[in-house]
Amino acid sequence: MKPEILRDIYEKEGITSSDLQESFTQLENAIYRLALVRVSNIVPKSQTILPISEEPYLTKNYNGANKFINSLSDMLLQSGVIPMLTDFSEEGIKQYAEKQEQILEEYSPYTSDYNSTLLFSINGIVPDDINNTFSNKTCAIIEPLMNQINKGKCVSLIPTDTAFKGEMTLSPDAIVLIKKDRYDGLAPEEKERLKSLNLTVEIFEGEIKKAIETKLEENGYIVEDLSLSAEKDHNISRETRKAIDDIAEKKDIAKARYFNILNRKTSDVDKLDSVKDEASSILKVKEYYQDIFYTYLLNNLPIDEFEGEKGEILSAEELKKDLMTYKDAKVYTDILCSGIKKVGLDKYKDIVTIYNKRLESLRALGKLPTPQQIVDSIEQKRPIDLVSMLENEVDISK
Repeated sequence: MKPEILRDIYEKEGITSSDLQESFTQLENAIYRLALVRVSNIVPKSQTILPISEEPYLTKNYNGANKFINSLSDMLLQSGVIPMLTDFSEEGIKQYAEKQEQILEEYSPYTSDYNSTLLFSINGIVPDDINNTFSNKTCAIIEPLMNQINKGKCVSLIPTDTAFKGEMTLSPDAIVLIKKDRYDGLAPEEKERLKSLNLTVEIFEGEIKKAIETKLEENGYIVEDLSLSAEKDHNISRETRKAIDDIAEKKDIAKARYFNILNRKTSDVDKLDSVKDEASSILKVKEYYQDIFYTYLLNNLPIDEFEGEKGEILSAEELKKDLMTYKDAKVYTDILCSGIKKVGLDKYKDIVTIYNKRLESLRALGKLPTPQQIVDSIEQKRPIDLVSMLENEVDISK
């Protein structure tokens, strides 16, 4: 495979001198050695991968922005379900955080998210940070950048946050890496589907970072030790940086981190029109699932009255209205959790377990709306009544 993008660029510029031709050859070779890398827990179902905005996506969110989870965590800590931290060493804190997340997993409702882009790193795996953990993922996709760059879907091009708008059809040159434990757990039909894809599927054991770097090196790509720190960004090889900068300039592609795409704080904002509504869509989906859970929980929690912050009595309907009106106000999620504590954690856990299983069943039946469908329904002022779907008879036996 020979990349065509730079040849087209140079021909349009009318560059024919030997010096520039040598520069062209060097850069062409560099671009040929750039690979898109995407890690997740999602095993591809087809040659075309979708952004989560187009998938019936469910997840759980434990970060500090989720006020209900904060209130729930406080209640579980006070109740002794989550133990107190006693080992303040770095390893002790890490193990405690992992244990806390395992416990919260059992008590937390599903939510969803929105992203209309597919995010990749280039020639390496992005390191873990406070908001994202990549090192524990079970699947990776490696796709030559040159096979996608001319399709007009690249929104932003930087080593740690390269974004493509919408779906992507992987080329025959793509490599899918799947951790052995994950592969062994796939159903026979899922394994057969993988075999039918026109790309390479390989099984790995051990760390996903090592597996990716080994495969990149075997296929002639430049392996980069990526960092989210601006100070360490210069560690990227000159060859890789020059190739990325030249493509971005010639193709008029933004160079912005995903966070800056969301908050529009980038000098390339004029190049990001296709994702201008990304942040508002994320908020719509987040608040939609919050409201669905609060409604379902209060419909099923055997308590009619809640005690407010100043001792006032709130009906379930009044509390629901406050939770939906004052988004992420911890005072109201604390009141809700105080009510849960009175009813009993076991009863709450039963309710949230059924809630989660019903969402999974809707997804299995193909009835769970995608984040994009949720956003569209809200903008059309016809929000999908997911609560009614959940409270109807849904098979949760599996």
